[in-house]
Amino acid sequence: MADTIGRDEFNKLDDRVRVVERDLNGEKQVTRYVLEQVRRNGDDLAAIKTRMERVEVAMSELKSEFGDLRGDFGGQKQALADLRKEMPGIVADAMREVLGKTTTLKPRLQRPRSMQVPSGGTASSWLTLKLWQVRCAACH
Repeated sequence: MADTIGRDEFNKLDDRVRVVERDLNGEKQVTRYVLEQVRRNGDDLAAIKTRMERVEVAMSELKSEFGDLRGDFGGQKQALADLRKEMPGIVADAMREVLGKTTTLKPRLQRPRSMQVPSGGTASSWLTLKLWQVRCAACH
C-alpha cells in the first residue's frame, strides 16, 4: 500500500465528503422542518383540546338544564292531567253554587245530570258567563 495519497484520490475523497455533508445538512433541514411541523401541530392539538373541554362543559350544563326542564315538564303534565280529572267537578261545584243547588253534592268527577240553558243561548257561552260571574264574585 502506498503511504501517500495522490491529488486525484484526494479530490475524489473530498467530493465524497462534500456529498455526505450535503446529505447530512439536507437531513438536518428535513428533521428541523418535521420538528417544526410537529411543534405547530402540537400547539394546534392543544388548542383543539382546550376548545373540546369547553364544549364538553357546555354540553354537560345543557344536559343538566334539559334534565331539569324534563322534570318541570313532567310536573306540568301531571298537574294538567290532574286538572283535567278535576275540571268536571269544579264546573259542577260552580254550577251548583251559581244555581243555588248546594243541598245535594255529587261526587267531584261526575257531571250534573241536567243543566238548564236560557233560551237563545248555547251551553258553552252560558257556562262561560256563569263561571266569570262566580270568579268575579269570589274576587270581591
